[in-house]
Amino acid sequence: MKKRLLSAFLIIFVLIGFMLACSLATSPLYPHNYSYDSAFFRFFGSEILNGKTPYKDVWDHKGPVLYFLQAVGALGGTTNKGSNLLFVLQITSILTSVFFIWKTYLEFGEKNRSFLKFFSLLVCVLSVFSLTIESGNLSEEWTLPFACGSIWMMTRYALNTTADPGHPRKYAFFHGIGLGIVFMIRINNAIPVCAGILIIGFYLILKKQWKNLFDNLVFGLLGIVCIIAPVCIWFYSRNALQEMIYAVYNFNLKYAQVRSFISYTGEPFITRYLPIAAAILIFVIFMIRKQKIELIDCITAAVLAAGTWMLTDTNMYLHYFTIFIPVFFFTSIRCADRMRLPEMLILLIVFGWFGILNIQRLPDLLNIHRQGPMFTDTERIPPEDRNAVIAVNLPPEIYLNYGLEPISRFCAYQHVHFSIAPEMKDEFLNDLYTKKPQWILAFCSGETKIPEVQDLIDEAYQYRFDQSDICYYQRK
Repeated sequence: MKKRLLSAFLIIFVLIGFMLACSLATSPLYPHNYSYDSAFFRFFGSEILNGKTPYKDVWDHKGPVLYFLQAVGALGGTTNKGSNLLFVLQITSILTSVFFIWKTYLEFGEKNRSFLKFFSLLVCVLSVFSLTIESGNLSEEWTLPFACGSIWMMTRYALNTTADPGHPRKYAFFHGIGLGIVFMIRINNAIPVCAGILIIGFYLILKKQWKNLFDNLVFGLLGIVCIIAPVCIWFYSRNALQEMIYAVYNFNLKYAQVRSFISYTGEPFITRYLPIAAAILIFVIFMIRKQKIELIDCITAAVLAAGTWMLTDTNMYLHYFTIFIPVFFFTSIRCADRMRLPEMLILLIVFGWFGILNIQRLPDLLNIHRQGPMFTDTERIPPEDRNAVIAVNLPPEIYLNYGLEPISRFCAYQHVHFSIAPEMKDEFLNDLYTKKPQWILAFCSGETKIPEVQDLIDEAYQYRFDQSDICYYQRK
């Protein structure tokens, strides 16, 4: 018992230290860093607490559950100064994920599993995670507990089908809950888990478990409905259901098409795909040695194939590859009892590569730690004007730090959205001309990337001051 407590304490200590060092956007070690997407999400959470409705009053295209999580985090404050509830939620999320992975590890036989082997795999996986997490607080990170929980339940079922091939309905309900949450965060992240569930469905058909298959479908759908229905009702009550559906599904489909098939060479390509190649190699070597296919092997192959396929289609950003972390971990765990020198070398190469990259970025982390506030001059905006401001292609941390409210629902980094849905630009410009913001904040150097805004600035605004290449224009 004491040994287990010490092992658990060591893992908790390592994971908390990992999040302190690697979640750049929320860790108290980097009080002035808010990143890009993370700042967007946190601003949305704070706006929900202010009575605003995502998509209708402030616009982005991630799923609403992500913003509800950010709203819970915003109860502890929206800045990085002092304690931050959102960071505590992140630590809880990663601890839950590793707990499920540990449970999966034990399913293959506790007597044949050593803590040292698991801890070695964990350190290797964290070396990968430290880069794919990028700045932390991104959609992929928040889906990990549900992916890891589903993988554990699939493993538990697959290793205990000898006496009864039926799949427990409570597992199907959990899968449904998890899928509902992931569907409402970023639907792509559910693909590997869906592949494993599909294999279980085929297995039930093969065993002619028709009633059990029907029961599982009902309980799985019930789990999904338990998440999606309240979310839809909430948006319907605020006359924003159509906007939510368009942003999360229609717009995201366009976004995925634009961002797909980005070409990489050299270090970026290796960093993205080395864990995938390692997982495939380890599994292939394992199956050659084993020479017998079981249900758990089919599930592993399906999860691995689906995760690989997804990341060959949408690979623009490194944080997309965070969703492969449970797959990489699961594959390594499945093959752990038969690992020999070749597999050890493969894992060592992965750990070595990412270890070197992490060492190389240490100076950048120290610079982030030392950097000061980026928008301190924003305090010079009079309090009476702070609810009538717009930041053009700037990070939304401006709003978070100084209590500013955007005049348009397109509040920051507008060019990213407008390049995919040009009709949004017309609405944005109409907002500026009709609602007449008191202040416009934009880059001083180079083009604004929305030339029409420069026309409005020349016509109705005067330059007041600038900071870090960002100009502050006040309405004449």
